[in-house]
Amino acid sequence: MADMTVDGILIGGGHNALVCAGRLARRGLEVLVVEQAPALGGGCSRAEDNRVPGLHHQVHSVFHRGITAMPWYRELQLERHGVRYLEPEANIAFHLSDGRALVMHTTGERTAESIGRLNPDDARAWESLGHQWQPVVEQVINPLLESPPEPAATRRERLEQTAEGRTFLGLAGLRPVDAVLGHFRHPAVRALLCAIMVLREIDITVPGQGFQLAALVAGRRRAQLCLGGARELAEGLGRALLSLGGLAWTAARPRRILLEGGRAVGIELEDGRSVAARRCLISGIDPGQTFLELLGDACPPGLAESARAYRYSTVGPLFGVHLALRRPPRYRAAEYDPAVQRAFMHIFGADGPEAYTGLYPACAQGRIPAPICLNGSVPTLFDASLRGKGGEQAAFVWQKVPYALGGDARNWDRMAANHARTVVDRWNCYADGVQGDNVLNSFTNTPLDTERRIPNMVGGDLNVGHLSPDQAWDSRPFPLAGDYRTPIPGLYLCGAGTHPYGNVTGLCGHNAATVVARDLALPALPE
Repeated sequence: MADMTVDGILIGGGHNALVCAGRLARRGLEVLVVEQAPALGGGCSRAEDNRVPGLHHQVHSVFHRGITAMPWYRELQLERHGVRYLEPEANIAFHLSDGRALVMHTTGERTAESIGRLNPDDARAWESLGHQWQPVVEQVINPLLESPPEPAATRRERLEQTAEGRTFLGLAGLRPVDAVLGHFRHPAVRALLCAIMVLREIDITVPGQGFQLAALVAGRRRAQLCLGGARELAEGLGRALLSLGGLAWTAARPRRILLEGGRAVGIELEDGRSVAARRCLISGIDPGQTFLELLGDACPPGLAESARAYRYSTVGPLFGVHLALRRPPRYRAAEYDPAVQRAFMHIFGADGPEAYTGLYPACAQGRIPAPICLNGSVPTLFDASLRGKGGEQAAFVWQKVPYALGGDARNWDRMAANHARTVVDRWNCYADGVQGDNVLNSFTNTPLDTERRIPNMVGGDLNVGHLSPDQAWDSRPFPLAGDYRTPIPGLYLCGAGTHPYGNVTGLCGHNAATVVARDLALPALPE
């Protein structure tokens, strides 16, 4: 007999599972979230510096794109539960090696002004495409990402009926890098656009995601900072869940999914407890853990084969260098454009798009990509609550790197310190104050560290699966489970390995809740 019975169980306490749980609880379902880590949130975490009292670092998740515009954010009333976001006006600074820079602002007009200093034709293209593509973003792209995926043929047939849909289809058939090259001319503008898509875990070298350029140029969702750190988003989601009658257990590791008559009916935990699910079991973790470990021999052969064949991104892993500083870095490109110094995200290391297309073969071969392309931030500039007791600042940079460095991920354990010095040397080419006595402390985070800390990110892949044409839309993670439903009755998916994909958007959990609510005939949301 089970130790506890609820309507629905969610495996994993990442933000997607919490969004899914909250939406279902709001419809009256009694839900329990089970998380193996000591705290909810997965990559939505923060860490206090071990030498500088009060200083907090953001190790995994910092740049949350347009969170406050997401439907679940409003639905779960997260601001009532203490969640606050800031959207810096100087949103992204792209540094060039000659001291110039491009700055993406929160308005298209100001971004065009920055582009125009380098190339007036590209500035005009930015403004023109922004107007042309805005209805495509608002009427096609956002609704597609915020809804369960349709079958490919159905989606195409429907989209072909409108001008906006046809524009989307034309872009979607392109490789993102080709979409960029076809619309912009200056190498720096091209590099900036490619860089942002790569950092959003879009493979710019394969067809199927060219429409992401329209979302980038004409979309209104910019990088936002969760005040108090990304952990505050997870904690706010947890508070929202509890207020709706849901439950969350931490330090509770699932051992196996329980089946009865072929149906998922509950879970057994490593500590021997079992929990029964009357109506549904929803996995917010990766397909491998879900099907191959928790189901094990009970997993149907075809489903197990699909899970084994699921591919993770070789460009998803990051190498991070985190610094505790007396004063924030001073970026040299601020002499060219003072807005650079107050930018939220900084990208540097490349002057053209080739550096970003070159990431893919290098990482696939286990090599550190060259040139070293970095992105980072100083979150404490915008959020004083994260600073040390003496006003110290936390800064970081990330680099896209291979998981299996030199063919073996364990190489990171012995090479991290040396590579950190190389990364900081590169950072120092663009900023003062990242070396010498301004540095109070430093530490690294490798792809192997990420996987050890967050097993859901297999191979350090932040996207929890390569976003390729055969692993997208209703084929993500694979056709047998491409609409959040699995072939096992009662078992659903809601993690980053589902549509639309990873990053902190909550849309995988949002869409999964829509499907589960429909299947269970749950009541409509209260007004």
